Amino acid sequence: MSRDVRGKVKITGKLVAHTPIAVGGMGGGEQVDLDIAVDGQGRYYIPGSSLTGPMRAWATASLESVGNNIEDILDKLFGYIGERQNTGQASALFVEDAFPVEVNPDILRTLRERRHGISIDACTGTTKKGFLYTRALLPRGMAFRLEMELDLTPGDAEHTEALRHILDALARGEIRFGANKTRGFGVLCLEEFQVDRYDFADVSDLDRWLRDEPANGRGLDALREPSTTRLKSLQRYDVSIEWRPTSGIMVKAGKDGSETKMLPLVSGTGRGLTPVIPGASLKGVLRAQAGKILRTLFNDECKDVVDDLFGSTERGGRLHVDDVYYEVAQPLSYPEWLGENPEALDRISTRREHVAIDRFTGGASDGALYSARPVKCSEEEPLEKWTPIKISVDFSNPAPQPSIDSNIELALLKLLIRDLQEGYIPVGFGTRRGLGEIGVDKVTWTPCPDEPNIQEAWQAFIRGRREV
Repeated sequence: MSRDVRGKVKITGKLVAHTPIAVGGMGGGEQVDLDIAVDGQGRYYIPGSSLTGPMRAWATASLESVGNNIEDILDKLFGYIGERQNTGQASALFVEDAFPVEVNPDILRTLRERRHGISIDACTGTTKKGFLYTRALLPRGMAFRLEMELDLTPGDAEHTEALRHILDALARGEIRFGANKTRGFGVLCLEEFQVDRYDFADVSDLDRWLRDEPANGRGLDALREPSTTRLKSLQRYDVSIEWRPTSGIMVKAGKDGSETKMLPLVSGTGRGLTPVIPGASLKGVLRAQAGKILRTLFNDECKDVVDDLFGSTERGGRLHVDDVYYEVAQPLSYPEWLGENPEALDRISTRREHVAIDRFTGGASDGALYSARPVKCSEEEPLEKWTPIKISVDFSNPAPQPSIDSNIELALLKLLIRDLQEGYIPVGFGTRRGLGEIGVDKVTWTPCPDEPNIQEAWQAFIRGRREV
């Protein structure tokens, strides 16, 4: 059945990647197991379906309706398929595929990066067998063209207001897209956007729409409707940890170098390449420490609590950890990195030689000489430092097991941050060889947790577990 269209809303803008973005394509690609999406012309892009899915998921979790079911409103906005055959409704919101902008096509081909993913065995501390994979990604700083159009129909006030909230959340970078969203990927911020609301009952507005000219009603306020949908009161905590390395820091790149055997992992920033500590690496060491804390207390990892906070193969976790970048005045250029220019590498790292000792002869083991380039300690370069560690935890969705109190998980997170402050959690490669030690200068919680409730819940949790 055709739709009674009384007007249009046209939205254009740029989605700027504030973190790496990995929207998967078909199968594996060159030297990777999980490649990124490309169209028939070989161009990187974000499919419209990969944009609308996270938008709807955010709206479901974050919005509530005044007097109506929010799902009914979102069904009108995004469409749905009914339980019975041939029932449903097409989406009133049309979202185009998003292609990169302001990037030379020849340069764009070099921007595709690779990240390795592993799973750590809690008992041995090494990689689990069969759990090494490689994922392709596009770096932060890239911008994608966003184009959306909404059909305005009678009684459309609620889904128009819902769209306003979604656009506002996009502008704040609150909606994540693609893969590895809890490991530092997927933050796209809507910038330089324009909203035009055309009312076809106004002949001049209809003429403007036909000529693709700006509407009489412009801006985000053009979508505002009185008291139809509103933001829920969400239970989310953001933690910013300002830190500095007290020794060299290194996360290894996924390739061996020729100038140096082990190179630091680097990622694009929009200005060039700079060393990075992936959110996955930070989340991994935090999860490992959480397991140690719980096994020390109960001789049990308390898998239900850890999985709910950090995620599992069946369900995403509540905890998000972003990538951490080394801020340098002069990042590496792609030719400098690919050519392993020693002078350029010296700007960000220090070359170290390593050797394994033969226990019988006391000399160097045959073939065991290798070199590495850990990132310089900030004390050596005080004007250059790492960005803060940013952690967020969202308790808006209920836990799969109602017995898990969010205050218990907050208490565990506070213990992990305490251990970071005490220097008990090194990061990266070579933590048994003097690398990866950090010092924490400042921890900021937004909002501040309720300490009495957290302590009471943690003590009750300890008593309950020990009685089992």
